[in-house]
Amino acid sequence: MKLILKKIFQRMNPKLSGVYGLAGIVLILLGLFGFSYGAAFFFWPLAVICFSLIVYPTLFCWGIVTGAFSAAAITYIGFTIFELTTKGQESTIFSDGILVYLIYITIIILIPIGLFMAKPSTFKEITER
Repeated sequence: MKLILKKIFQRMNPKLSGVYGLAGIVLILLGLFGFSYGAAFFFWPLAVICFSLIVYPTLFCWGIVTGAFSAAAITYIGFTIFELTTKGQESTIFSDGILVYLIYITIIILIPIGLFMAKPSTFKEITER
């Protein structure tokens, strides 16, 4: 058990640190846009975790951020399919325009893919290659 905790919380070698920064910026913007609804209290702590991955990457923080973005992507895809099948283009999710919504969904889907690619590796894995 102690070995597992050590592996999860040890400092690892960052890969694609820009993805973590992009995810943090997206979370800050989402918190600002939904500030009146209390979204900042959920998004901004995740943004802090994203920025911490740039400086001190661990599997624990990477798992939290990747899980949150993956859950959001799956949820948005599900809502989009549901709304399109029931209401079509008259749905309220397209109130800002279909193009704006498609750009938003694309960003929400591409960030988890980038986060999966940016999984931090141990320094030992780097030296063994």
